[in-house]
Amino acid sequence: SRNANLNLHTLGAICRTYLPDFYGETPSLRLGPGIPADRLLVEWPVRTARVEQKARGKKEEPGEIGSWPKAVEGRLTKNGRYLPGRPVLNLKSPVFLAETIRDLQPLQATPEVIGDWQAALRQAFDHYFKQGYAISDFVFGEKCYYVLSRPKNLKAVRLAAGK
Repeated sequence: SRNANLNLHTLGAICRTYLPDFYGETPSLRLGPGIPADRLLVEWPVRTARVEQKARGKKEEPGEIGSWPKAVEGRLTKNGRYLPGRPVLNLKSPVFLAETIRDLQPLQATPEVIGDWQAALRQAFDHYFKQGYAISDFVFGEKCYYVLSRPKNLKAVRLAAGK
């Protein structure tokens, strides 16, 4: 979550690409037994006003997010585990959230929990990226969320990224 916060919120990168099992069979880079190391490929459109403002220290805070729709949201189970619910794949909102784990370290002893979160996020990102959404920000706090939205000026972002 700290890397996501740095890249997406502080530096202004966006993400439209999810790379499942990026490192393949590399045990030292896996999150636990049988859990592949998925990655987000970020784009950093440095010639956009948004990134330039962030570079000058003007970070847009997303404001009150409590009522925003959530594609992935955690829930506490009876046995005390915090697991993702089933991804919501019918959102049409211009902006919504996908909750993620704040810190993986405490979960190293329960790799199946990490795998559950990874599977939920993989399904949500795969679905919404195909619908034209991008991860456009990150909220870091007691709970952490990816912010998904349709880029306001996708053409400018692509030009700035050299595409």
